Amino acid sequence: MNLPMELQHLIESAVHSMHENPQHDLGIEVINKLGQEVGSLVDSAHLQDLPHRHRCALILLTAEHILPLWQKEYSNIRMPERLLRGTVKALREAGDWESLRYDLAEFWEQLHKVDEATRIRQGEVCLGNPDLNPTILSAQFAGGAIASGLEAIINIDDDLEAPGSANGCGNDCVLMAGTAYASGMAGQAGSDPEKRLEFWEWWLLEAIPAAWRYEPRRGDNEPPLEPETFRDGLRTQRS
Repeated sequence: MNLPMELQHLIESAVHSMHENPQHDLGIEVINKLGQEVGSLVDSAHLQDLPHRHRCALILLTAEHILPLWQKEYSNIRMPERLLRGTVKALREAGDWESLRYDLAEFWEQLHKVDEATRIRQGEVCLGNPDLNPTILSAQFAGGAIASGLEAIINIDDDLEAPGSANGCGNDCVLMAGTAYASGMAGQAGSDPEKRLEFWEWWLLEAIPAAWRYEPRRGDNEPPLEPETFRDGLRTQRS
């Protein structure tokens, strides 16, 4: 299945722009255009809307891709895995969104506690500390990216374009995921431009086409998808 011409042109332009940038960065405007072209998030009355589900697939792929960065430092906090499994199941089977909202609020609280503990150890706000261990930096950005992405899917609101809205949180997820993968923001001491390049090439050339082509399977007898199974299921539909 071929991508729409407009989406293909946006991807090609983004790849060129990202390669031309010395830090291999991708701006929020480009991320937003690509996300909207894949599919805009809609309100809760239209959760079965296919473009909406394509965008959800892109967010879930992004979150799953950086999950190992979180697990490497905080393997004792398993809420991200639980949330990813539950969200995929809810999208497929009209699951328990209220329980997911409760779990997501708990995960945000866990992130705040992790941040506070890091500040106590480091003596500075964790994400602004240039001397912070890159593994911790990546893990905390990964946690923020996962939470923001799931916020976009689970807590659908009425103002879908405002800061903190569904589409805004979806964009935040992608930005923070790229930062996590590169161990810092573009230009930040210690960040890795080559890792940033690797992430954006994956997101543009693999994740977006896979998400756009994804057609969710439905069925009460199918088990919940593990994040890895979800990713592999998308990849099988790329051709």
